[in-house]
Amino acid sequence: MIREITALFTADQRGGWIIDGTLGGGGHAAELLDQTSSNVRYLGIDRDPNAIHAASNRLAPFGDRIKIVHGRFGEMRAIAEEHCDGPIKGILVDLGVSSAQLDQAERGFSFRADGPLDMDMSARGEERALIVLRTIGIPELTRALSEYGDVPRPGTVARILCEAVGDNKINGTADLAELIAHEFPWLRKGNKHPATRVFQALRMVVNDEPGELTDVLKAISEILSPGGTAAMIAYHSFEDRAVKQCFRELKRDKRFELLTKKPMLPMEDEIEKNPRARSAKLRVLRRRGIES
Repeated sequence: MIREITALFTADQRGGWIIDGTLGGGGHAAELLDQTSSNVRYLGIDRDPNAIHAASNRLAPFGDRIKIVHGRFGEMRAIAEEHCDGPIKGILVDLGVSSAQLDQAERGFSFRADGPLDMDMSARGEERALIVLRTIGIPELTRALSEYGDVPRPGTVARILCEAVGDNKINGTADLAELIAHEFPWLRKGNKHPATRVFQALRMVVNDEPGELTDVLKAISEILSPGGTAAMIAYHSFEDRAVKQCFRELKRDKRFELLTKKPMLPMEDEIEKNPRARSAKLRVLRRRGIES
């Protein structure tokens, strides 16, 4: 949703920092740096070393206007306190997995091609998803499938997955996807593969995405400067509910105002270019007041 994000953050041309908690390849950063004045600086955070490398190359022409930090967006408050020497006028977090991560079979995020069961955004190469499946209990996996993947009959799914892992029937993404398609064909939703929601829930556990989201939502209320704007893009109902609830609670203390009563959705032409954007929901919050 690059057009909507650009419009939000370029409407205010005051100097200060924009913090991007999910820098990725630097697409949002390049556009915003290009469209804002030289007194606007950009702090990009990402836990994925591959993204850090790609963004560093792409954003090098912007010189000292860009600062890139290898870290988690849940650490935003501490990172901002260390690196930002002026007002924070914008915060952007684009939740979920990136296209680059999905397209690399060796990262294990996708069931489209066989790869190791990793799903670790920090790219430590330790097959973290397989470790989780081998060590997680059935009750905990049931809860994760239900809350993070909206998986129906999550207890049944969790039990069979844990049994299959214990019997060494799952070693890679193809094994997991095939087992899900065979055992749980009723998980298919529309034209989505039956494994879609299971992979999503497992990825969120591996990377503690709910915990990271809780931490960054708290940081927004603590570090956003008066007049500043916070934008969150969510792709899953669990994430969107958390953002919605937090923004509504912040609105009650009168220091903040909601700029989106309902989430902004991507335009049809963007969905045509990038089908993965179809489920994106953008919510925007502004802190009242302007610093002198």
